[in-house]
Amino acid sequence: MMTLARLVAVLPLLAVVAGGVSTLPSQGLFDADGDFQRFAPYDLRCQHLAGAPAIDVRNPVFSWKLPIVDGHRGLAQETYRIVVASKKMAAPSDGGIVLDDAATVWDSGKVRNDDYYNAIYGGEALQSMTTYYWTVEWSGAGGAGGAGGAVTGKSEVGSFHVALS
Repeated sequence: MMTLARLVAVLPLLAVVAGGVSTLPSQGLFDADGDFQRFAPYDLRCQHLAGAPAIDVRNPVFSWKLPIVDGHRGLAQETYRIVVASKKMAAPSDGGIVLDDAATVWDSGKVRNDDYYNAIYGGEALQSMTTYYWTVEWSGAGGAGGAGGAVTGKSEVGSFHVALS
């Protein structure tokens, strides 16, 4: 059940979607308990391209945006973790999409960095004519005007296709 506070938190996101300002996740906005993930990264990009781009490099760069959440102005990323896999699957808990752990080709581990753009792929060689899937998790400070303390968020699954000959 969505409380009034959660509804108020969702309204800015709905305004962004309606205004076409940015691409928000079509899924992954709710956690396993059905609660709104206010801190989920969105607008995942590979090689600066949104959607599921075809890329022509073996070490792509990744970027994402952090949400603007009422009461949490000044969210500050302190760490991120990117996971890239060659397969995805349905999540057993909620039917959403998750990465297949057995197909992981790169896990950045927790990287202490406040940049949310130009994170360079550092895994095994990507295979041509293959689609890969990725997620990003971040953690940081809650910002001024909010509850403060640590905040975390995990993105929906993004994808890209390696199109090298």
